[in-house]
Amino acid sequence: MAVFRQIAATDGDLAGFRLVTLCGSAGGMHDAMRDSQDLLEPVFKARGIEVCPVDLGDWSAGAVPKLVEEIKRQRPDGILMQYPTGAFGRSLGPIFLSLLHHVAPTMVMLHEFAAAHVLRKAAVGALLLRVDRIGITAERERRQLSTVYPWLRSRIRDVPIASNIPGRSWAPGTPPSVTYFGQLRPNKGIEEFIQVRKQIAAETPNVIFEIVGAVVPQHAEYAEALMQEAAGSGIVIASNLSIEQVADTLAKSTVALMPFPDGASFRRGSMFAAAACGTPIVTTTGVDTPPELLEFIEPARTIDDLATATLTLLHDPAARDIAHRRSKQLSDKFGWEQTADSYCKVFRELQEIGASRSHIHHA
Repeated sequence: MAVFRQIAATDGDLAGFRLVTLCGSAGGMHDAMRDSQDLLEPVFKARGIEVCPVDLGDWSAGAVPKLVEEIKRQRPDGILMQYPTGAFGRSLGPIFLSLLHHVAPTMVMLHEFAAAHVLRKAAVGALLLRVDRIGITAERERRQLSTVYPWLRSRIRDVPIASNIPGRSWAPGTPPSVTYFGQLRPNKGIEEFIQVRKQIAAETPNVIFEIVGAVVPQHAEYAEALMQEAAGSGIVIASNLSIEQVADTLAKSTVALMPFPDGASFRRGSMFAAAACGTPIVTTTGVDTPPELLEFIEPARTIDDLATATLTLLHDPAARDIAHRRSKQLSDKFGWEQTADSYCKVFRELQEIGASRSHIHHA
């Protein structure tokens, strides 16, 4: 099901632009990057871009020569790589591919750097060494990347993400529910969600608290411990739901409680998923929160702030309605159309780089 409105092909300057996309498929595992790419490709096509996915099912270093040949066969004007992805895993193939190919101007959409392990950050440095443009999703990511690799600063561009979850009409169920949505892994705000539940338990005896998320293989032990703690706290956990089931759950939730450790930002797809369903949102503001988001969320920095905001939405219909309308406005303003706009700005830069290189080559 499409989660965006069809876009007329108004970007005539990109009509016929051949874009090779590198993302891969995680083989049945949930992969937010794959979901995003699946949603973006029809949007790009609606703008006249010829999308040419390349995926041989093997992203190892040994597969790089075959990948390069397949990319050449597509005769691209530009290349877009999503990184990291479930398909890439810890493989060095994407890094060698980025370093060795000379086929077309390349953009890497970097979805995670600030929170990455030091070895991953070193790998990212190699990955980005020769790419022409780098997309990032939050100011904190820009600052971290620019600090570690200052020579990349001029190549970085802001590209927000949107919701991978289909939109729904908000219809809160009975009894009321407070929902967290996101991956079941550390430093995603789950611990804070549980703390809020404990703090307001006495005032919300008939409210369902639920955690909806996917289990990440490398954090399986964390997920198991979380499930045990949640059971002891009276919290329901629903893992590995389909995107349709996630949308249905968010749409019937009274409140979406998402206490991101570094604050709400444009890289928080789970927040945009709740917004797409019109669900009132309680979240945090912090170092990652851009000023453009502040008109759609109430500032909250502590567990007390989160608990107070959650109780207000549970017990005050007028406040709940205002928060619902803010969520819809957030979804309308920051959707896939806006994300596509940001990508297309970068693709035009790739066009110019390609034209310049062609001119030098033929001179």
